[in-house]
Amino acid sequence: MMNKFFSKEFFSERPLLLLSGLALVSMAVTVLRVLITVRQYDFKIATSYTEYGPSPVQLGEWYTLYEFAAFALITTVAAILISARLLKIDRSLAYVALILHHVILVFLFIVSGALLNASGIAA
Repeated sequence: MMNKFFSKEFFSERPLLLLSGLALVSMAVTVLRVLITVRQYDFKIATSYTEYGPSPVQLGEWYTLYEFAAFALITTVAAILISARLLKIDRSLAYVALILHHVILVFLFIVSGALLNASGIAA
């Protein structure tokens, strides 16, 4: 099954492997940050920002912040698989897919950190 997604060309393309490795490291940093910081609380924490209402944040259950970790994990695996498939079609599209995924991971890291800080549970 691995030959279906990954070709020898994928493993010989060093910049693409470097981008894939950086995506895995970025994903691991985001997942670990959320998993280490979020603990079970008896009170509601900030889960999203809103423009409506008296408070700028929407409150929710503590475990909803784990969605950030799950999103990072799922999208990273998908981006690497899509990039490997795109390499067979067009080399530049494979790079674009991974670069765009890095942008998504940076925004995910920033938003998750902002929500953790708004909740008062992150340093």
